[in-house]
Amino acid sequence: MATTTGDVTVAIADSDTEMSDYVKWGAIFDNKFDFSNEGYLSEKEFRRLLNAYGLYEDLPTETINKMIDLSDQNADGYISRVEFIRVMTANVLTVSTIRKIEAKTKKDKVVKLSAVAILPTSKQTDYYELYTCLPPPLFMPIITLIEVIVFIYYCVDMGVVSMTEPVPITSVFIYNPNVREEVWRFLTYMLVHAGIEHILFNTLFQLILGIPLEMVHGFWRVGLVYLAGVIGGSLASSIFDPNVYLCGASGGVYAMIAAHCANAIINYSEMQYAAIRITVMVSVSCVDLGIS
Repeated sequence: MATTTGDVTVAIADSDTEMSDYVKWGAIFDNKFDFSNEGYLSEKEFRRLLNAYGLYEDLPTETINKMIDLSDQNADGYISRVEFIRVMTANVLTVSTIRKIEAKTKKDKVVKLSAVAILPTSKQTDYYELYTCLPPPLFMPIITLIEVIVFIYYCVDMGVVSMTEPVPITSVFIYNPNVREEVWRFLTYMLVHAGIEHILFNTLFQLILGIPLEMVHGFWRVGLVYLAGVIGGSLASSIFDPNVYLCGASGGVYAMIAAHCANAIINYSEMQYAAIRITVMVSVSCVDLGIS
């Protein structure tokens, strides 16, 4: 049941709906407004966020003032999570504006996960406000797609697929120590993988690590680190183990793992679960190197 006066809609809902709205607006407060996880924000910060999200364009000034007055019910200058939920479940906003907040909140969940995974806590709030998803993370998904296509091609071409095959030793992409003058092989060996286990490890890790890194630092920085790792791997192998054939994108993956570990070490006091991150990354790398 609802009544409308001007731009303000007031609704009376049953208990099940109220509980659903409580959960919904609680999640929006946590993900969209309360970046510091303090459980409250100042009136000034609330107004600034409404403006940053473009909601001032949708709301008359009197509606915004009414939201503030209803939200800060104890007049302490701060809006708590409970006060925020109470005013939102009273449906002060128009339906179109509510949908706009909800749509942005879904995108912000992905942005927040990327920020928590990559950035120290002191830089996360600025990132939330500045991130535009333009351009979106494309480098790592495109590289991964090309690697999968090449793997499928050689599976079909050689008529074999298993955890350790195919191994296209005659491929024009693979690093062949007998034809070092074909310099493109120092890079293109990353496109070829020896079996399902090999390509699964590399593609999963580079997507899990690469996409958040790309969302935070941009495609060209992540691309440079990734490709530098690939080229560095083939150059190191040509010097220290000159008779070995190379395939796979492990050099790029290890470069991103190293970048993530370095970031966690430098910002150790501000990174969530920094010790666990470093331990997991190093352990996975050691196991993969041992197997290979």
